[in-house]
Amino acid sequence: MPTTLTKHVLTIFLILCLAGCQSFTGPSSSTGDYSPLNVGDMLQLVNSADSSTQFFTVLGNVKRQDGTIVFAIVRKIGTLFPADTLYRFFRDGYLISTLMDSSTRNALPGNPFAEARIAKVNPSNGETWIKTLCSPDTVFITAAYVPRLSTFCCTFEDVFAFTETYYSNGQSNVTGSEDYYAKDIGLIGYSGYLYIFRINWRATYVKCGSHERGKPWPARESLPGP
Repeated sequence: MPTTLTKHVLTIFLILCLAGCQSFTGPSSSTGDYSPLNVGDMLQLVNSADSSTQFFTVLGNVKRQDGTIVFAIVRKIGTLFPADTLYRFFRDGYLISTLMDSSTRNALPGNPFAEARIAKVNPSNGETWIKTLCSPDTVFITAAYVPRLSTFCCTFEDVFAFTETYYSNGQSNVTGSEDYYAKDIGLIGYSGYLYIFRINWRATYVKCGSHERGKPWPARESLPGP
């Protein structure tokens, strides 16, 4: 019987074959203390409430509509739904999420690819920045040093939490959304709210460059919501 990891590799191979005409040979890695990316990196996150899974794999480089080279990251949630692709690149010390096409409905005036600065390569404790420029909603991210964070695969030391604060009509509201990044590893978990329920996703398996921790759990769907 194929293992969970083998199934993920086969799925990724098929996606690469189908998307090969769009692939671009660019940098295979981007070094960074807290947000490194390398082609071949893998991450599995598990929901602590129902053991549902998300599996991420850094496939390679592709060209955005304007020619910017970005990393393509395939995300597979559970087992029932098709995988989607996330796009990331680095600029000015930030890890940035992006759209690939400026003509989509999520494009912003003055920020056509809806670029969002989701993490910093080398953050400082207490540092704050605007997440998405030109957005009608102002969201700030604040970096907070966390000496250690326990996950399903191990306890990581030297971690930063990036917490979102939403500003509207001059008032702030901490959304409760927190992403956790470990030094030399990158994303190891995040927390947020679904309605009034706190949801925590934590790593069960991480492969980042030469670093590898834990092992994948069997893929699982989320339980029905409230």
